[in-house]
Amino acid sequence: SESTHFLFAGNFRSEKTVFPGDFLYTRGGLHLNLEHYSPNRKFHAFINNEISQDRNNNTVLDIAQLDIAPDYPLYDSVGNLYNIGGFNPLAYTRQTASNKTLNLVSNAQFRYTVMSGLDLKINLGVNKIELSSVLTNPRSALDPTTNPINKAQYANNSNTTYIIEPQAGYNRVKGKSQFNFLLGCTYQ
Repeated sequence: SESTHFLFAGNFRSEKTVFPGDFLYTRGGLHLNLEHYSPNRKFHAFINNEISQDRNNNTVLDIAQLDIAPDYPLYDSVGNLYNIGGFNPLAYTRQTASNKTLNLVSNAQFRYTVMSGLDLKINLGVNKIELSSVLTNPRSALDPTTNPINKAQYANNSNTTYIIEPQAGYNRVKGKSQFNFLLGCTYQ
């Protein structure tokens, strides 16, 4: 409408690897912009929000770069991974790396014109990023002659920042002179 505009968008992406197994990369996001003016144009609001998330389930090592003979035996006679010298390319597909990130960026600005030349304004924002990661290294992926044990590594990280900026601004033109006063602060 004349006083309100908005934009809403989204995206999604998914791709698999060439390796055997359930390895997948996905990413999705949403975006929203909203702008509004009051009928008398004294009040103005602008809000921008973006959120995205991705997940990456992959092997610890890129086995496409391994140089092996095309007839290399992958399994022994009973169906276990064939392991000579602790090497089998399929073992790397059992060592998984799973990463997930979430990213949120949100901003808002509100302004009110009290009288001609005097505006009160506030800017608000929040940024949040989260990361979680799991690396697994099961015994079935390791050389059995070394008496391996199951191993896993976990990592979690989260960071959130906020910003608040209230302002009062006064602008006045008198003849050939212009006066601008700004009073404000920032909290982050």
